[in-house]
Amino acid sequence: MAELGQQLREAREARGLSIEDVAQGTRIRAAYIRALEDERFADLPAPVYVRGFLRNYATFLGLDAEELIGALEQQSGSFQPPHRRPPQQISTPVWRGPNPRALAGALVLVLLVAFIAFIFRQYSEFTASRSTSVFAAAPSPTPVTLAATAIPFPTVTPIPTLPPSPTALTTATGAAVVAKPTAAPTAAPVRATATAAPPPPSPTPKPTPTQAAPVVLSLRASSDSWLRVTVDGQIAFEGTLLPGTTKTWDGTKFITVRYGNAGGVSATVNGQAEGVVGQPGQVVERTYRPGLG
Repeated sequence: MAELGQQLREAREARGLSIEDVAQGTRIRAAYIRALEDERFADLPAPVYVRGFLRNYATFLGLDAEELIGALEQQSGSFQPPHRRPPQQISTPVWRGPNPRALAGALVLVLLVAFIAFIFRQYSEFTASRSTSVFAAAPSPTPVTLAATAIPFPTVTPIPTLPPSPTALTTATGAAVVAKPTAAPTAAPVRATATAAPPPPSPTPKPTPTQAAPVVLSLRASSDSWLRVTVDGQIAFEGTLLPGTTKTWDGTKFITVRYGNAGGVSATVNGQAEGVVGQPGQVVERTYRPGLG
């Protein structure tokens, strides 16, 4: 075997090839090529692979591959392939059919679940029907009408006036004259009658004042026209107004419009028609303010 590895090395060196060149040309790993030349067969795979490596290596170097393989087989006693562990047998479980106990347990579980679902459904239907009957039997409340009853006011009885006591008057002759009391007129009794006060007049609703926008602008397109409408500093519209389309905007301070085709748009400001804004294809920018067109 020493002659085999030496013969391979000498043939390679005679052709000026490195182990990397041989590995690239034969598609054999460089480690296997070194093992063949150094006769380290324990680092090689199974003998069948060693024969394949030797045949490819010999053919690449232009040597007789069969002669080298025969020499390898004659010296097979000294060639000990690496020990390979025998493949481990994996036992495959055998399907023995369903377990009767498992089937019985599953059947009992299914029946139990179905029974519980049935009981729950019956209870739900009974509860719903009972609540419906209770609501149907409850009487509707009777509206109570409150009647206004007039409360009589007490009659005011005047206090009688007592007659004045007699007063003695002295005349110039010294004779005392008793003045008869003059009967005071009796006041007629006054009866207080309760009169219902008239209801206060209902307040007249005041109309809500409507504040009209100071600037109302309507634009009608007769042909395609690009517009950019700015209302009180905010862009309210930007796009193309198609023929026959009318749009209206209102603002409190001003409305600025940039027309891409002034001849295709007619403007109406605060109800006053201003006609076509400009010439066809003309770019015009106008600002409309309160009271101005």
